Amino acid sequence: MLEKIKNNQGSGLVWALAVGSFLLLIVTGTLTIALNYSQRSMRNNDARQAYLTARSGADLIVQEFIAGSDNAAAIYSYLELNSVWTISDADFRDEMGLCTVTVTLEEPEDEDTTKRTIRIGLWGGEEQAFIGSVAYATSHFGALNQPPNNDSKKVTAYLNLDNGAGAIRGIYLQGNEMARPVFRNIFNSLGSLSSGTLTIENTLSTDHETFDHYNIPSFQFLQDPISYRTITHHTHLDLPEYIPGEDLKKNAVIMAWTVYSIADADKMVPRKLK
Repeated sequence: MLEKIKNNQGSGLVWALAVGSFLLLIVTGTLTIALNYSQRSMRNNDARQAYLTARSGADLIVQEFIAGSDNAAAIYSYLELNSVWTISDADFRDEMGLCTVTVTLEEPEDEDTTKRTIRIGLWGGEEQAFIGSVAYATSHFGALNQPPNNDSKKVTAYLNLDNGAGAIRGIYLQGNEMARPVFRNIFNSLGSLSSGTLTIENTLSTDHETFDHYNIPSFQFLQDPISYRTITHHTHLDLPEYIPGEDLKKNAVIMAWTVYSIADADKMVPRKLK
Protein backbone atom coordinates (compact mmCIF):
# COMPACT_ATOMS: atom_id res chain seq x y z
CA MET A 1 0.00 0.00 0.00
CA LEU A 2 2.80 2.42 0.91
CA GLU A 3 4.59 1.66 -2.37
CA LYS A 4 1.43 2.49 -4.40
CA ILE A 5 1.05 5.91 -2.70
CA LYS A 6 4.66 6.76 -3.52
CA ASN A 7 4.14 5.88 -7.18
CA ASN A 8 1.02 8.10 -7.37
CA GLN A 9 2.94 11.02 -5.87
CA GLY A 10 5.77 10.56 -8.41
CA SER A 11 3.29 10.49 -11.28
CA GLY A 12 1.67 13.72 -10.07
CA LEU A 13 5.05 15.45 -9.90
CA VAL A 14 5.82 14.45 -13.49
CA TRP A 15 2.49 15.85 -14.67
CA ALA A 16 3.08 19.09 -12.77
CA LEU A 17 6.50 19.50 -14.38
CA ALA A 18 5.09 18.76 -17.83
CA VAL A 19 2.27 21.30 -17.47
CA GLY A 20 4.67 23.90 -16.04
CA SER A 21 7.09 23.43 -18.94
CA PHE A 22 4.25 23.73 -21.44
CA LEU A 23 2.99 26.94 -19.84
CA LEU A 24 6.54 28.33 -19.77
CA LEU A 25 6.91 27.67 -23.50
CA ILE A 26 3.60 29.42 -24.20
CA VAL A 27 4.53 32.46 -22.08
CA THR A 28 8.02 32.69 -23.63
CA GLY A 29 6.64 32.42 -27.16
CA THR A 30 3.97 35.03 -26.45
CA LEU A 31 6.51 37.46 -25.02
CA THR A 32 8.87 36.92 -27.99
CA ILE A 33 6.09 37.58 -30.49
CA ALA A 34 4.96 40.66 -28.57
CA LEU A 35 8.54 42.01 -28.47
CA ASN A 36 8.97 41.48 -32.22
CA TYR A 37 5.70 43.27 -32.96
CA SER A 38 6.70 46.11 -30.63
CA GLN A 39 10.10 46.55 -32.31
CA ARG A 40 8.53 46.38 -35.77
CA SER A 41 5.96 48.99 -34.75
CA MET A 42 8.72 51.31 -33.46
CA ARG A 43 10.66 50.95 -36.74
CA ASN A 44 7.53 51.63 -38.78
CA ASN A 45 6.70 54.68 -36.66
CA ASP A 46 10.23 56.06 -37.13
CA ALA A 47 10.04 55.48 -40.88
CA ARG A 48 6.62 57.10 -41.06
CA GLN A 49 7.82 60.12 -39.10
CA ALA A 50 10.81 60.45 -41.42
CA TYR A 51 8.57 60.27 -44.49
CA LEU A 52 6.12 62.87 -43.18
CA THR A 53 8.97 65.24 -42.31
CA ALA A 54 10.53 64.89 -45.76
CA ARG A 55 7.12 65.06 -47.47
CA SER A 56 6.18 68.32 -45.74
CA GLY A 57 9.40 70.00 -46.85
CA ALA A 58 9.20 68.66 -50.39
CA ASP A 59 5.51 69.55 -50.72
CA LEU A 60 6.14 73.11 -49.55
CA ILE A 61 8.85 73.66 -52.17
CA VAL A 62 6.84 72.05 -54.97
CA GLN A 63 3.78 74.16 -54.14
CA GLU A 64 5.88 77.32 -54.30
CA PHE A 65 6.90 76.48 -57.88
CA ILE A 66 3.45 75.31 -58.97
CA ALA A 67 1.90 78.52 -57.66
CA GLY A 68 4.55 80.63 -59.35
CA SER A 69 5.13 82.51 -56.10
CA ASP A 70 7.58 85.31 -55.53
CA ASN A 71 9.89 82.81 -53.80
CA ALA A 72 9.95 80.61 -56.92
CA ALA A 73 10.58 83.65 -59.12
CA ALA A 74 13.46 84.71 -56.87
CA ILE A 75 15.05 81.26 -57.16
CA TYR A 76 14.67 81.30 -60.94
CA SER A 77 16.24 84.74 -61.08
CA TYR A 78 19.11 83.74 -58.80
CA LEU A 79 19.86 80.65 -60.87
CA GLU A 80 19.49 82.70 -64.06
CA LEU A 81 16.81 80.34 -65.35
CA ASN A 82 14.09 81.42 -67.72
CA SER A 83 10.75 81.68 -65.94
CA VAL A 84 9.15 79.21 -68.37
CA TRP A 85 10.62 76.47 -66.18
CA THR A 86 7.46 75.32 -64.42
CA ILE A 87 6.37 72.19 -62.60
CA SER A 88 3.31 70.81 -64.33
CA ASP A 89 3.00 67.63 -62.26
CA ALA A 90 4.41 66.20 -59.03
CA ASP A 91 4.25 62.62 -57.79
CA PHE A 92 5.08 61.80 -54.17
CA ARG A 93 6.01 58.24 -53.16
CA ASP A 94 6.53 56.82 -49.67
CA GLU A 95 9.55 54.49 -49.62
CA MET A 96 9.88 53.62 -45.91
CA GLY A 97 11.24 56.84 -44.49
CA LEU A 98 12.10 58.45 -47.82
CA CYS A 99 9.85 60.85 -49.68
CA THR A 100 10.64 60.62 -53.38
CA VAL A 101 9.32 63.45 -55.54
CA THR A 102 9.09 63.07 -59.30
CA VAL A 103 8.33 66.31 -61.11
CA THR A 104 7.57 67.09 -64.73
CA LEU A 105 9.28 70.23 -66.00
CA GLU A 106 8.50 72.29 -69.03
CA GLU A 107 12.04 72.97 -70.17
CA PRO A 108 12.91 76.00 -72.29
CA GLU A 109 14.73 75.39 -75.52
CA ASP A 110 18.46 76.03 -75.86
CA GLU A 111 18.94 76.18 -72.09
CA ASP A 112 22.53 75.75 -70.92
CA THR A 113 23.01 72.92 -68.44
CA THR A 114 25.86 71.55 -66.35
CA LYS A 115 27.88 68.54 -67.45
CA ARG A 116 26.39 66.50 -64.62
CA THR A 117 22.95 66.15 -63.10
CA ILE A 118 22.36 68.02 -59.83
CA ARG A 119 20.06 66.38 -57.29
CA ILE A 120 18.84 68.06 -54.11
CA GLY A 121 17.93 65.88 -51.13
CA LEU A 122 15.77 66.90 -48.16
CA TRP A 123 16.30 63.99 -45.79
CA GLY A 124 13.86 62.94 -43.10
CA GLY A 125 14.78 60.86 -40.06
CA GLU A 126 18.36 62.11 -39.69
CA GLU A 127 18.00 61.79 -35.93
CA GLN A 128 16.73 58.20 -36.30
CA ALA A 129 20.01 56.80 -37.69
CA PHE A 130 19.80 58.59 -41.06
CA ILE A 131 16.60 56.80 -42.13
CA GLY A 132 15.94 59.10 -45.09
CA SER A 133 19.41 59.20 -46.63
CA VAL A 134 19.97 55.48 -45.97
CA ALA A 135 16.69 54.62 -47.69
CA TYR A 136 17.79 56.61 -50.75
CA ALA A 137 21.31 55.20 -50.76
CA THR A 138 20.32 51.56 -50.37
CA SER A 139 17.75 51.84 -53.16
CA HIS A 140 20.31 53.38 -55.54
CA PHE A 141 23.73 52.08 -54.48
CA GLY A 142 23.05 48.68 -52.89
CA ALA A 143 22.74 47.21 -49.42
CA LEU A 144 24.89 48.62 -46.64
CA ASN A 145 26.59 45.28 -46.03
CA GLN A 146 27.46 44.78 -49.71
CA PRO A 147 30.12 46.41 -51.95
CA PRO A 148 28.84 49.62 -53.64
CA ASN A 149 27.30 49.04 -57.06
CA ASN A 150 28.38 50.70 -60.31
CA ASP A 151 25.80 53.51 -59.98
CA SER A 152 27.63 54.79 -56.90
CA LYS A 153 30.75 55.26 -59.03
CA LYS A 154 28.87 57.67 -61.30
CA VAL A 155 28.30 60.16 -58.46
CA THR A 156 31.08 62.74 -58.38
CA ALA A 157 30.33 64.18 -54.91
CA TYR A 158 27.81 64.67 -52.13
CA LEU A 159 27.59 67.97 -50.23
CA ASN A 160 25.88 68.37 -46.87
CA LEU A 161 24.76 71.47 -44.94
CA ASP A 162 23.52 70.45 -41.50
CA ASN A 163 25.40 72.30 -38.77
CA GLY A 164 22.95 75.08 -38.02
CA ALA A 165 22.54 78.49 -39.66
CA GLY A 166 26.07 79.85 -39.14
CA ALA A 167 28.15 81.24 -41.99
CA ILE A 168 30.11 78.76 -44.09
CA ARG A 169 33.85 79.10 -43.35
CA GLY A 170 35.14 76.16 -45.38
CA ILE A 171 34.63 72.42 -45.67
CA TYR A 172 35.53 69.17 -43.95
CA LEU A 173 37.51 67.01 -46.39
CA GLN A 174 36.42 63.81 -44.63
CA GLY A 175 39.94 62.42 -44.81
CA ASN A 176 40.02 62.90 -48.60
CA GLU A 177 43.27 64.81 -49.12
CA MET A 178 43.06 64.32 -52.89
CA ALA A 179 39.98 66.56 -52.97
CA ARG A 180 41.82 69.54 -51.45
CA PRO A 181 42.81 71.13 -54.82
CA VAL A 182 39.19 70.96 -55.98
CA PHE A 183 37.86 72.93 -53.04
CA ARG A 184 40.84 75.28 -52.94
CA ASN A 185 39.94 76.43 -56.46
CA ILE A 186 36.26 76.73 -55.54
CA PHE A 187 36.81 78.83 -52.41
CA ASN A 188 39.50 80.97 -54.08
CA SER A 189 36.78 82.19 -56.44
CA LEU A 190 34.52 83.24 -53.57
CA GLY A 191 36.75 86.03 -52.33
CA SER A 192 35.59 87.60 -49.09
CA LEU A 193 32.42 85.47 -48.80
CA SER A 194 34.32 82.74 -46.95
CA SER A 195 37.74 82.17 -45.46
CA GLY A 196 37.84 78.87 -47.35
CA THR A 197 39.26 76.77 -44.52
CA LEU A 198 39.95 73.21 -45.68
CA THR A 199 40.38 70.73 -42.86
CA ILE A 200 41.22 67.08 -43.36
CA GLU A 201 39.03 66.30 -40.34
CA ASN A 202 35.53 64.85 -40.41
CA THR A 203 32.42 66.03 -38.59
CA LEU A 204 30.15 63.22 -37.44
CA SER A 205 26.45 62.57 -36.97
CA THR A 206 24.97 63.85 -40.19
CA ASP A 207 23.94 62.43 -43.57
CA HIS A 208 27.24 62.76 -45.43
CA GLU A 209 28.35 59.66 -43.52
CA THR A 210 25.78 57.60 -45.43
CA PHE A 211 27.33 58.42 -48.80
CA ASP A 212 30.88 58.23 -47.50
CA HIS A 213 30.07 54.61 -46.63
CA TYR A 214 29.72 53.97 -50.38
CA ASN A 215 33.06 55.70 -51.03
CA ILE A 216 31.29 58.60 -52.70
CA PRO A 217 33.29 61.81 -52.04
CA SER A 218 31.14 63.32 -49.29
CA PHE A 219 31.63 66.62 -47.51
CA GLN A 220 30.00 68.70 -44.78
CA PHE A 221 30.51 72.47 -44.83
CA LEU A 222 32.41 74.04 -41.95
CA GLN A 223 30.17 76.64 -40.27
CA ASP A 224 30.20 79.19 -37.48
CA PRO A 225 28.65 77.52 -34.40
CA ILE A 226 26.86 80.72 -33.20
CA SER A 227 23.98 79.51 -30.96
CA TYR A 228 23.59 76.07 -32.55
CA ARG A 229 24.93 73.99 -29.67
CA THR A 230 23.87 76.31 -26.85
CA ILE A 231 20.34 77.45 -27.74
CA THR A 232 18.72 76.16 -30.94
CA HIS A 233 20.00 72.59 -31.36
CA HIS A 234 17.08 70.19 -30.68
CA THR A 235 15.07 72.80 -28.79
CA HIS A 236 11.80 74.68 -29.24
CA LEU A 237 13.89 77.78 -30.05
CA ASP A 238 15.01 76.38 -33.43
CA LEU A 239 13.17 79.16 -35.26
CA PRO A 240 13.81 81.43 -38.27
CA GLU A 241 14.46 84.32 -35.87
CA TYR A 242 17.79 82.70 -34.98
CA ILE A 243 18.96 82.61 -38.61
CA PRO A 244 21.35 85.50 -39.42
CA GLY A 245 20.01 87.01 -42.63
CA GLU A 246 23.39 87.98 -44.09
CA ASP A 247 24.85 84.56 -43.34
CA LEU A 248 21.89 82.92 -45.05
CA LYS A 249 22.52 84.93 -48.22
CA LYS A 250 26.23 84.15 -48.21
CA ASN A 251 25.62 80.45 -47.60
CA ALA A 252 23.18 80.30 -50.53
CA VAL A 253 25.81 81.79 -52.86
CA ILE A 254 28.60 79.55 -51.53
CA MET A 255 26.48 76.40 -51.79
CA ALA A 256 25.25 77.27 -55.29
CA TRP A 257 28.76 78.06 -56.55
CA THR A 258 30.23 74.89 -55.02
CA VAL A 259 27.50 72.70 -56.52
CA TYR A 260 27.79 74.34 -59.92
CA SER A 261 31.60 74.13 -59.97
CA ILE A 262 31.60 70.43 -59.16
CA ALA A 263 28.74 69.61 -61.54
CA ASP A 264 30.36 71.46 -64.45
CA ALA A 265 33.95 70.32 -63.87
CA ASP A 266 35.75 68.32 -66.54
CA LYS A 267 36.86 65.68 -64.03
CA MET A 268 35.13 63.94 -61.16
CA VAL A 269 36.11 64.69 -57.57
CA PRO A 270 38.85 62.20 -56.55
CA ARG A 271 37.79 59.37 -54.31
CA LYS A 272 39.54 58.25 -51.16
CA LEU A 273 41.81 55.27 -51.51
CA LYS A 274 40.36 52.31 -49.62
